[in-house]
Amino acid sequence: MAKINSYIKVNKKKFKIQVQKKDINLKKKNCILYNKYGSNLLKKIDWNKKGYSIENIFTLPEHLNNQKKISNCVKKILKIKNRNFSIENYHYCVNDADHLRTIQKTRELKIDVFQSIKDKIYSYLNDKYKISFKKNKMIKKEIALLRIHRPKKNDLNPPHRDGYLRCWSKSLNIWYMISGSFKNSALPIIPKSHLVNEKFIQVTRSNSKMNGTKYTVPIILRINNKNMSFKIPKIKPGQVLIFSPFLIHGFGKNFSANKTRSSLEFRPEINE
Repeated sequence: MAKINSYIKVNKKKFKIQVQKKDINLKKKNCILYNKYGSNLLKKIDWNKKGYSIENIFTLPEHLNNQKKISNCVKKILKIKNRNFSIENYHYCVNDADHLRTIQKTRELKIDVFQSIKDKIYSYLNDKYKISFKKNKMIKKEIALLRIHRPKKNDLNPPHRDGYLRCWSKSLNIWYMISGSFKNSALPIIPKSHLVNEKFIQVTRSNSKMNGTKYTVPIILRINNKNMSFKIPKIKPGQVLIFSPFLIHGFGKNFSANKTRSSLEFRPEINE
């Protein structure tokens, strides 16, 4: 079966991505999807042109307390009795099968598990940007996603835009890094990519495979027929990355040698 290869650059390293030729979406639209379907409120905010912002939301003591909450949650899932268990050492406690079982549970955590974290982030965004959120009628329930990426493993998503899925087109992506190496393992993004015309993007259909693994979201291979280069934003403990759902991001490989990277994600719909 014919395949298409592409290469992306992350953290000064080059990685190969491969998809099946039959999965490439040939029906390209001549428009900027963000302008057509994105939130009108986001378009008026000062960081709109670059598509993302890094916000100082939690103090270091608050962040460490949040990290402890996450560790306790994962400890319960794994049924670990060690009182000193930390999410940063998660990879020492699981094999591949354990990890797959764990992420099935952490992909759809009930929002009330981390209610205080969510409330502080939402309150901050309301105070600073006058952004409030409403119930997303296109999804069954509001969820929080706890992403867990082990070092030296391919625990990652493909290059993508959440906005390709209509249920997220008017949302705000909120990414809060809980643990890991903050110097080199934050979420890779391509600044300003939310403003790229769709006709210049090579992308697959939904539910296609990248390097043999199937993903729900369409996989992006190239922009302007060129391989993509990602930026890893500099994030400090307690800071939160917010970005447009049309900003290209992903391939979040954990470049730490000995720390599990974990992040809490929310995708609330903006109230306009």
